[in-house]
Amino acid sequence: TRAERLYLMQDFPELVEESGGALGLKVFRLSLRLLSRFVTVSSYAKQLILGENPSAKVTIAHPGVDHNVFRPRQEIVDAREKKKVMVILRGSKYKGDEVAIRVLNEVSRKIPLHAILVGSKELVNKYSRTIGFEFSYSLFSGVDDETLARLYSSADAFLHTSYAEGFGSPPLEAMACGTPVVMTDSKGSRDYAVDGYNALVSQPGDVKSLAENLLRVLQDDKLRERLVENGLETARRFTWDSTAEKFEEALREG
Repeated sequence: TRAERLYLMQDFPELVEESGGALGLKVFRLSLRLLSRFVTVSSYAKQLILGENPSAKVTIAHPGVDHNVFRPRQEIVDAREKKKVMVILRGSKYKGDEVAIRVLNEVSRKIPLHAILVGSKELVNKYSRTIGFEFSYSLFSGVDDETLARLYSSADAFLHTSYAEGFGSPPLEAMACGTPVVMTDSKGSRDYAVDGYNALVSQPGDVKSLAENLLRVLQDDKLRERLVENGLETARRFTWDSTAEKFEEALREG
Protein backbone atom coordinates (compact mmCIF):
# COMPACT_ATOMS: atom_id res chain seq x y z
CA THR A 1 0.00 0.00 0.00
CA ARG A 2 1.07 3.55 -0.65
CA ALA A 3 2.13 5.38 2.53
CA GLU A 4 0.39 8.65 3.34
CA ARG A 5 2.57 11.74 3.52
CA LEU A 6 3.07 13.41 6.88
CA TYR A 7 3.27 17.20 6.94
CA LEU A 8 4.84 19.45 9.57
CA MET A 9 2.73 22.57 10.18
CA GLN A 10 4.16 25.41 12.29
CA ASP A 11 2.56 28.45 10.65
CA PHE A 12 -0.35 30.59 11.83
CA PRO A 13 -2.48 33.27 10.14
CA GLU A 14 -0.64 36.35 11.42
CA LEU A 15 2.72 35.04 10.20
CA VAL A 16 1.37 33.90 6.83
CA GLU A 17 -0.50 37.15 6.19
CA GLU A 18 2.55 39.27 7.04
CA SER A 19 4.73 37.42 4.54
CA GLY A 20 2.19 36.45 1.88
CA GLY A 21 -0.71 38.86 2.20
CA ALA A 22 -4.35 37.91 1.63
CA LEU A 23 -3.43 35.53 -1.20
CA GLY A 24 -0.87 33.74 0.94
CA LEU A 25 -3.42 33.36 3.72
CA LYS A 26 -5.92 31.89 1.27
CA VAL A 27 -3.37 29.37 -0.03
CA PHE A 28 -2.39 28.47 3.55
CA ARG A 29 -5.96 27.67 4.51
CA LEU A 30 -6.51 25.72 1.28
CA SER A 31 -3.39 23.63 1.94
CA LEU A 32 -4.76 22.61 5.33
CA ARG A 33 -7.91 21.30 3.64
CA LEU A 34 -6.07 19.26 1.00
CA LEU A 35 -3.81 17.24 3.31
CA SER A 36 -4.75 14.45 5.68
CA ARG A 37 -1.92 13.86 8.19
CA PHE A 38 -0.01 16.46 10.17
CA VAL A 39 2.51 16.93 12.92
CA THR A 40 2.25 20.32 14.54
CA VAL A 41 3.69 22.24 17.48
CA SER A 42 0.77 23.15 19.75
CA SER A 43 -2.90 22.68 20.56
CA TYR A 44 -3.57 26.06 18.95
CA ALA A 45 -1.95 24.95 15.69
CA LYS A 46 -3.95 21.71 15.83
CA GLN A 47 -7.15 23.73 16.19
CA LEU A 48 -6.19 25.75 13.12
CA ILE A 49 -5.82 22.54 11.11
CA LEU A 50 -9.03 20.95 12.35
CA GLY A 51 -10.94 24.18 11.79
CA GLU A 52 -10.22 23.84 8.08
CA ASN A 53 -10.07 20.06 7.91
CA PRO A 54 -12.09 18.30 10.65
CA SER A 55 -11.15 14.81 9.42
CA ALA A 56 -7.38 15.41 9.48
CA LYS A 57 -5.20 13.28 11.75
CA VAL A 58 -2.98 15.60 13.82
CA THR A 59 -0.16 14.76 16.23
CA ILE A 60 1.22 17.47 18.53
CA ALA A 61 5.01 17.43 18.98
CA HIS A 62 5.87 20.36 21.22
CA PRO A 63 9.28 21.95 20.63
CA GLY A 64 11.74 21.06 23.35
CA VAL A 65 14.24 23.00 25.42
CA ASP A 66 17.94 22.13 25.39
CA HIS A 67 18.45 21.90 29.15
CA ASN A 68 22.21 21.60 28.74
CA VAL A 69 22.14 25.19 27.48
CA PHE A 70 19.03 26.80 28.91
CA ARG A 71 19.57 26.54 32.67
CA PRO A 72 20.27 29.09 35.41
CA ARG A 73 23.63 30.72 34.63
CA GLN A 74 26.04 33.31 35.93
CA GLU A 75 24.81 36.80 35.09
CA ILE A 76 26.63 38.88 32.46
CA VAL A 77 24.73 42.16 32.79
CA ASP A 78 25.27 44.41 35.82
CA ALA A 79 22.81 47.30 36.11
CA ARG A 80 23.69 48.21 39.70
CA GLU A 81 20.54 49.27 41.55
CA LYS A 82 18.19 49.00 38.56
CA LYS A 83 15.80 46.15 37.85
CA LYS A 84 16.70 44.30 34.65
CA VAL A 85 14.09 43.26 32.09
CA MET A 86 14.97 41.24 29.00
CA VAL A 87 13.16 41.69 25.69
CA ILE A 88 13.82 40.05 22.31
CA LEU A 89 13.09 42.45 19.42
CA ARG A 90 12.13 40.82 16.11
CA GLY A 91 10.76 43.59 13.91
CA SER A 92 7.58 41.77 12.81
CA LYS A 93 4.31 43.48 13.65
CA TYR A 94 2.79 40.38 15.25
CA LYS A 95 5.77 40.11 17.64
CA GLY A 96 4.59 43.21 19.51
CA ASP A 97 7.94 45.01 19.77
CA GLU A 98 6.31 48.41 20.12
CA VAL A 99 4.10 47.11 22.93
CA ALA A 100 7.20 45.91 24.79
CA ILE A 101 8.92 49.31 24.47
CA ARG A 102 5.81 51.12 25.72
CA VAL A 103 5.56 48.72 28.68
CA LEU A 104 9.21 49.35 29.58
CA ASN A 105 8.64 53.11 29.35
CA GLU A 106 5.59 52.85 31.61
CA VAL A 107 7.40 50.79 34.25
CA SER A 108 10.52 52.98 34.12
CA ARG A 109 8.40 55.95 35.24
CA LYS A 110 7.77 54.11 38.50
CA ILE A 111 11.04 52.29 39.29
CA PRO A 112 14.64 52.44 38.01
CA LEU A 113 14.82 50.07 35.04
CA HIS A 114 17.50 48.68 32.75
CA ALA A 115 16.48 46.74 29.63
CA ILE A 116 18.45 43.85 28.18
CA LEU A 117 17.57 44.12 24.50
CA VAL A 118 18.33 41.30 22.08
CA GLY A 119 17.99 42.41 18.47
CA SER A 120 19.57 44.48 15.73
CA LYS A 121 20.99 47.96 16.14
CA GLU A 122 18.83 49.08 13.23
CA LEU A 123 15.64 48.04 15.04
CA VAL A 124 16.69 49.74 18.25
CA ASN A 125 17.50 52.94 16.38
CA LYS A 126 14.10 52.78 14.69
CA TYR A 127 12.20 52.38 17.96
CA SER A 128 14.33 55.06 19.60
CA ARG A 129 13.18 57.50 16.89
CA THR A 130 9.54 56.45 16.66
CA ILE A 131 8.71 55.70 20.31
CA GLY A 132 11.65 56.82 22.42
CA PHE A 133 13.33 55.04 25.32
CA GLU A 134 12.82 56.29 28.88
CA PHE A 135 15.13 53.63 30.31
CA SER A 136 18.78 52.64 30.06
CA TYR A 137 19.60 49.51 28.09
CA SER A 138 22.26 47.10 26.93
CA LEU A 139 21.99 45.80 23.35
CA PHE A 140 23.06 42.33 22.23
CA SER A 141 22.95 41.36 18.54
CA GLY A 142 23.56 38.05 16.81
CA VAL A 143 23.85 36.10 20.07
CA ASP A 144 24.27 32.33 20.24
CA ASP A 145 22.24 30.11 22.56
CA GLU A 146 24.94 30.08 25.25
CA THR A 147 24.89 33.88 25.45
CA LEU A 148 21.10 33.94 25.23
CA ALA A 149 20.86 31.64 28.25
CA ARG A 150 23.18 33.91 30.25
CA LEU A 151 21.11 36.94 29.27
CA TYR A 152 17.91 35.25 30.45
CA SER A 153 19.68 34.49 33.73
CA SER A 154 20.80 38.11 34.05
CA ALA A 155 17.24 39.43 33.97
CA ASP A 156 14.88 40.00 36.88
CA ALA A 157 12.06 39.33 34.41
CA PHE A 158 11.54 38.33 30.79
CA LEU A 159 8.92 40.30 28.85
CA HIS A 160 7.27 38.66 25.82
CA THR A 161 4.58 40.61 23.96
CA SER A 162 3.67 38.64 20.80
CA TYR A 163 0.16 38.86 19.40
CA ALA A 164 0.39 35.28 18.14
CA GLU A 165 2.83 32.37 18.04
CA GLY A 166 2.63 28.80 16.77
CA PHE A 167 4.24 27.80 20.08
CA GLY A 168 6.60 30.52 21.30
CA SER A 169 9.82 29.10 22.75
CA PRO A 170 11.46 32.18 24.37
CA PRO A 171 9.22 32.32 27.48
CA LEU A 172 9.82 28.61 28.05
CA GLU A 173 13.58 29.09 27.62
CA ALA A 174 13.44 31.91 30.16
CA MET A 175 11.61 29.64 32.61
CA ALA A 176 14.33 27.01 32.15
CA CYS A 177 16.90 29.68 33.08
CA GLY A 178 15.09 30.53 36.31
CA THR A 179 13.73 33.86 35.06
CA PRO A 180 10.14 34.92 35.86
CA VAL A 181 8.02 35.62 32.78
CA VAL A 182 5.53 38.37 31.99
CA MET A 183 3.85 37.69 28.67
CA THR A 184 0.83 37.91 26.42
CA ASP A 185 -1.59 35.13 25.58
CA SER A 186 -0.09 34.34 22.18
CA LYS A 187 -2.31 31.25 21.69
CA GLY A 188 0.44 28.71 20.98
CA SER A 189 1.89 29.37 24.42
CA ARG A 190 -1.26 28.09 26.15
CA ASP A 191 0.27 24.60 26.19
CA TYR A 192 2.78 25.69 28.83
CA ALA A 193 1.99 29.19 30.17
CA VAL A 194 -0.46 29.28 33.11
CA ASP A 195 -1.34 32.71 34.46
CA GLY A 196 -0.40 33.10 38.10
CA TYR A 197 1.35 29.73 38.22
CA ASN A 198 4.45 29.98 36.01
CA ALA A 199 3.91 33.36 34.34
CA LEU A 200 1.77 36.49 34.50
CA VAL A 201 -0.29 36.57 31.31
CA SER A 202 -2.06 39.57 29.74
CA GLN A 203 -4.07 40.01 26.57
CA PRO A 204 -2.04 40.97 23.47
CA GLY A 205 -1.51 44.71 23.11
CA ASP A 206 -2.64 45.52 26.67
CA VAL A 207 0.17 47.85 27.74
CA LYS A 208 -1.52 48.74 31.05
CA SER A 209 -1.95 45.13 32.19
CA LEU A 210 1.54 44.11 31.05
CA ALA A 211 3.09 47.06 32.89
CA GLU A 212 1.14 46.23 36.07
CA ASN A 213 2.21 42.60 35.88
CA LEU A 214 5.83 43.51 35.26
CA LEU A 215 5.82 45.81 38.27
CA ARG A 216 4.34 43.04 40.42
CA VAL A 217 7.09 40.62 39.43
CA LEU A 218 9.84 43.17 40.00
CA GLN A 219 8.53 44.26 43.41
CA ASP A 220 7.00 41.12 44.95
CA ASP A 221 9.73 38.66 45.99
CA LYS A 222 7.30 35.90 47.00
CA LEU A 223 5.51 36.09 43.65
CA ARG A 224 8.81 36.06 41.83
CA GLU A 225 10.03 32.99 43.75
CA ARG A 226 6.80 31.12 43.00
CA LEU A 227 6.95 31.89 39.29
CA VAL A 228 10.61 30.85 39.13
CA GLU A 229 10.00 27.53 40.92
CA ASN A 230 6.96 26.64 38.84
CA GLY A 231 8.61 27.84 35.64
CA LEU A 232 11.59 25.56 36.19
CA GLU A 233 9.23 22.64 36.84
CA THR A 234 7.26 23.40 33.68
CA ALA A 235 10.33 23.73 31.46
CA ARG A 236 11.67 20.36 32.60
CA ARG A 237 8.68 18.67 30.93
CA PHE A 238 9.65 19.96 27.47
CA THR A 239 12.58 18.04 26.00
CA TRP A 240 13.75 17.33 22.46
CA ASP A 241 13.68 13.61 23.27
CA SER A 242 9.95 13.93 23.86
CA THR A 243 9.58 15.84 20.58
CA ALA A 244 11.38 13.05 18.70
CA GLU A 245 9.18 10.41 20.34
CA LYS A 246 6.05 12.21 19.14
CA PHE A 247 7.41 12.37 15.57
CA GLU A 248 8.21 8.65 15.69
CA GLU A 249 4.72 7.92 16.99
CA ALA A 250 3.17 9.85 14.09
CA LEU A 251 5.36 8.04 11.56
CA ARG A 252 4.48 4.62 12.97
CA GLU A 253 0.78 5.40 12.81
CA GLY A 254 1.14 6.16 9.10
